[in-house]
Amino acid sequence: MTGETPTFGLRRGTLLCLSGNGYRGAIFHLGALTRLNELGLLAGTETICGVGGSSILGALLATRIPWPLHGAFRAWPEEIAEPMREISRRRPRGRGLLARPLASAGAAALEERYARELAGWADAEARGLPRVVFGAAGLQLGRMASRSADEREPDVRWELDEPATGGAGLTPLPGHERRRLENEGYRLADAALREGALAVAAIEPLPPDPPHPAWETEQPRRASRRRSLLPRRQRRGSEGDPAKPAELLQRYRPFLQHDSLECYRPDSVATIAEMEIGPRCNTLHRAGGELIASVLPASGAARLHLGYLGEATYADGRPARSDDYLDEAGGSHARDACAMRRREGYGNVVYGRSVSGGGRLWLQYWLFYYYSDKCFLNVGRHEGDWEMVQLRLGEDGRPDELTLNRHGVAERASWERIERAQGDDGEAPVIYVGRGSHAPLPRPGTYPAPQAPDHNDGHGPRSRPRLVAVPAESPGWLRWPGRWGATRRREAFEGDSPHGPAQQRQWADPAGFHAAGRPLEQSPRWEAPAPPLPRFEARREGNQAILSYSFEAPGTGPAAPGRIVAAALGEGERDEAIVHCFGVEGLSGTCAMPAPLDSRLVAVRACVCSELGTPGRTETVPVG
Repeated sequence: MTGETPTFGLRRGTLLCLSGNGYRGAIFHLGALTRLNELGLLAGTETICGVGGSSILGALLATRIPWPLHGAFRAWPEEIAEPMREISRRRPRGRGLLARPLASAGAAALEERYARELAGWADAEARGLPRVVFGAAGLQLGRMASRSADEREPDVRWELDEPATGGAGLTPLPGHERRRLENEGYRLADAALREGALAVAAIEPLPPDPPHPAWETEQPRRASRRRSLLPRRQRRGSEGDPAKPAELLQRYRPFLQHDSLECYRPDSVATIAEMEIGPRCNTLHRAGGELIASVLPASGAARLHLGYLGEATYADGRPARSDDYLDEAGGSHARDACAMRRREGYGNVVYGRSVSGGGRLWLQYWLFYYYSDKCFLNVGRHEGDWEMVQLRLGEDGRPDELTLNRHGVAERASWERIERAQGDDGEAPVIYVGRGSHAPLPRPGTYPAPQAPDHNDGHGPRSRPRLVAVPAESPGWLRWPGRWGATRRREAFEGDSPHGPAQQRQWADPAGFHAAGRPLEQSPRWEAPAPPLPRFEARREGNQAILSYSFEAPGTGPAAPGRIVAAALGEGERDEAIVHCFGVEGLSGTCAMPAPLDSRLVAVRACVCSELGTPGRTETVPVG
């Protein structure tokens, strides 16, 4: 330092200053900037200043927004918001930001290094880009070596992938805390706009929804333990004893009515996290394909199992990311699923949880399926499948409303309007499971849906899955941010492997999800005609089941037959036979499928679907 007082020229334009306080400050600012971006107020920013954890957010703004900006940045969610949330789930390495000491130029050298290597903005101002200023109290300098510092260059390193000790300000934030802080920043910015503290030409009359509309229901569970979630009149069971949420979940767990051509069932999530049959096994990967863990790991590799998955980190400390994915082994998804569900404790499972929302108690039931293939027509296929139904309890402690989550859209109905069945401890809802898609349906029939209709013929087996109650402090695998499968949509007829329950809106906001839904009586109906019914014959030839078909006359228009869905039935395997899909070629033809290996072939069950996917009547054809 020379002791001289520095002088600065007058700057004009918008200065964006982001205070520190670690990840908490950064996530709070993210919410506020989200609101400003929606109104196009970030355009014209000439200087971005971030300190502490907010310097990370400042770096994202500097490097991911295509400056100069005109209006709102449309890719804000994927380029700014989600990366910042992902970073806040992790702890940075505890090593110094500068591994080697600065040259004599000191701060000037650091500034130049940032501009040249971090952002590539050595000529930022000349190109009309914002000036970016970073600062952090935790900045560490390497020790002086024996050689002169003038002979060294600063080595700027940012490493945010590995967990480490130290740096309390950058302690990973739990999910509910991230959502709360982001919403508070959003709402504060909106309030400031409405009070005139920030200049804006026009703003909508009603406050908009924040990034996480239901963060109030996602408070730490300790608060809920201090008072019952149940209204006074519903706090007692049928015999006068207090009714606990776990008892209510058990009492009202749904009956599932399957389609007669369905080979998947709701099973434990361990079926995908722990699948190994012979040398084949499932694996866990980064977005780029890098192997993280395997059910059958090579020497020195991590072993994949359900307990390995976590919200912020895996069991070995590596960070868990939202684009990580589980990969099902090649082969037959249906055969692997059937083999896994036969293992003790793996089959016939529903995950239940109770959650408060809108002043009521909700019972949510989550079901996991190993694979999804809509109507088994080879469309909408994806590894892993999460489905959800929920019940709202009334003041009398009994359900008064039902919500079905069908392809991300809520459909609701009153308790009186849904089908119910009698269980050992009272009535419970009956849910019709869509063939192949597993979407929850209120009645048998055909319903409009993306790619192909949802359908249930009502003639399959009825089951009532075993309840696995989710504790208030839910296990790490339930909050794991990755995808339950490796499928990514590339074409309109394909599907995406889903994120888990805790990543879906209704997990935190059951009341809002229900309120935004449409009444079942207003749901659209599938109107396309069904294809004509052919004459079927079935026989066995060696290890194959042969299904012959013949149409008296070809269907026309939307009723033209397009595909035949069929399954070979063996003795004792009528409910889990592997389903196959065949194209219809002409007025007559044959379909060949593997016959059961360990039982006698007794019949082939088949259904013709139109070119639009409309299923006809399902027929069970005895073997001649």
